Amino acid sequence: MTDSRTADVVGNNFRKLPLHDMNAAMLTLSINYEVGDQPLVQSAMGLASQAHRDQTRPGQNGTAEPYITHPLRNTLRLIRFNCRDEEVLAAAVLHDTVEDQPVRLVELMDGDHSANPRVEAARLLTAHFSRTVSDTVWSVTNPPRPAGLTKEQKNVTYVEHVKAVITDPRVFLVKVTDFIDNAGSLSALTDLDKRNRLRTKYAPLVPIFQQMTLSHGTELGLNPDGLERLTSCLDRLAESLREESESDEGAFT
Repeated sequence: MTDSRTADVVGNNFRKLPLHDMNAAMLTLSINYEVGDQPLVQSAMGLASQAHRDQTRPGQNGTAEPYITHPLRNTLRLIRFNCRDEEVLAAAVLHDTVEDQPVRLVELMDGDHSANPRVEAARLLTAHFSRTVSDTVWSVTNPPRPAGLTKEQKNVTYVEHVKAVITDPRVFLVKVTDFIDNAGSLSALTDLDKRNRLRTKYAPLVPIFQQMTLSHGTELGLNPDGLERLTSCLDRLAESLREESESDEGAFT
């Protein structure tokens, strides 16, 4: 039998690791150490890992990493902010499944293949998880955009969508941890033009998330330490984006 002291040592060691230094297995184990046996979160991690199994995204040093590390990081970040809402954590794990992999999600949950994939995927999440999980995932899913929009119009549309959905505290938590991970990962992009485009897209949202953190306050269900961690994280992100922008501008002068 494992000594409880050993479990404490392992758990504490996980807590010291930066999220981007952890692979999918370590992220999963760390989540398990923190929240224990939460069936909703366990099932969400299993389903998301299957849905995203062929996807990758830019990782550290420009190398590709399995996509599942992104939603797992989001979830563990929320836990480190002291979020213990099982439905919020499950939604964080599943947040990109309806947007990126609706067809596979329908296949995995044996849904109706003749229906609209996104709509059917959301219905299945309600049936297998809960209405709250499904509605939260649906809220953070980017809606289809009209054709022919300029880059600036697309950015405005994105900002307006985010502003509208994060008025709900649960949606805010899932979206803010996703935003922190995406905006905080820009330095991993080797394509300078893409990095600049995404920074232009993300930068206007930092003060919006900062303001909504204050507005929601205790409604987020975080303790004072967790709320302070979230606030500090957004402050550091604002500074990082500002420094990157100034650095890139200097490179072209």
